[in-house]
Amino acid sequence: MHLSLGIKTQQLQMYDFFSTKPEPTFFVRILAVGMDENCILERLFDEQLLSHHLPEAKNIIWNAEYLDLEKGDAITAVLVIYSSVSWLKYMEDLENFQ
Repeated sequence: MHLSLGIKTQQLQMYDFFSTKPEPTFFVRILAVGMDENCILERLFDEQLLSHHLPEAKNIIWNAEYLDLEKGDAITAVLVIYSSVSWLKYMEDLENFQ
């Protein structure tokens, strides 16, 4: 299964970060921010998400990439995450999050 997310930041110095492929932990943290605090990802990895060290991330995120990266007054991109439906189903009804 895959999930597409639009990302926007006003921090123009982040362009280089979005130009390279970040570690899977970054993508797991994005998912966790958008999910309910009682979801299984939060329950299983709460302390690791807070510590920014999540060795299991490579097993949660199979692949991820940025598409349509643009830099103007803000940086925008489309983030596509490939993972199991077990993880992504918690994002189905979500429209926006920060």
